[in-house]
Amino acid sequence: MDRPPGVPAEFDVRTVVFLVRADDPPELADDELDDLQREHLAYGFSLAERGITVANGPMREQSDERLRGMSVYTVGRDEALRIAGLDPMVQAGWLRVEVARWCVAAGKVAFPRHPEQVGDVVAFEHLDDIDDPHWRPDPEWHYVNLRRYLAYLEHSIDDATQWAVFEPNDDRLWDQVRRSVGDVLQDQWRSGRLLGERADQAFFVRCDRTTMTQADLDNGRLVVEIGVAPVRPAEFVVFRIGQWTASGDADPDDVTRAR
Repeated sequence: MDRPPGVPAEFDVRTVVFLVRADDPPELADDELDDLQREHLAYGFSLAERGITVANGPMREQSDERLRGMSVYTVGRDEALRIAGLDPMVQAGWLRVEVARWCVAAGKVAFPRHPEQVGDVVAFEHLDDIDDPHWRPDPEWHYVNLRRYLAYLEHSIDDATQWAVFEPNDDRLWDQVRRSVGDVLQDQWRSGRLLGERADQAFFVRCDRTTMTQADLDNGRLVVEIGVAPVRPAEFVVFRIGQWTASGDADPDDVTRAR
């Protein structure tokens, strides 16, 4: 995570998002507001599940009643502002977003979570000395929710490239595949599922002579290399998908996915 200029190294920096009641919220019927609240809670849960937030909750006994909730994000200011802006309550104009960077003495605040919790993520520094026999660091994407998300993403990309089985495996096809896969990932990024202030921090797509061997080309095997950042910007989980194309010996009507 980036640091604001001038903050000494002795401080940890957190991104804090406040949800504030809009000055002129829309008139909504009770059932509409109930539905919106459910969508808001589901969105907040999904952020925690994916490790984008490590703490969130409503405010009580606040001096300003407009202040409704607070979240601690694991991403930078601009990215937190973008993701929080996708909250259904914010999109509906019922809430607005305020964001700040919180500077606190290093090691004084930490948010460890147990591995049994889906979406376990440790996003902060200075956790090496935590005396908790249940807590241990592990790569974030090993957890079940991210595995499920990556499986869903892979399936979506596979569906979006099925047409390639009828095309010759050449530069024209590779360019079309890059654009098709890029469109899928662009939608994921805009919806807040992939992280990064820019698209190139959230994902990349490679499909060219660097992703395929000569044997792949000779046999009509298309290989696409994809990197996505579901946990932190520019920290990519990389995977490959493959399709047989019309350049090979495989029957397009009986195509088996190539891994």
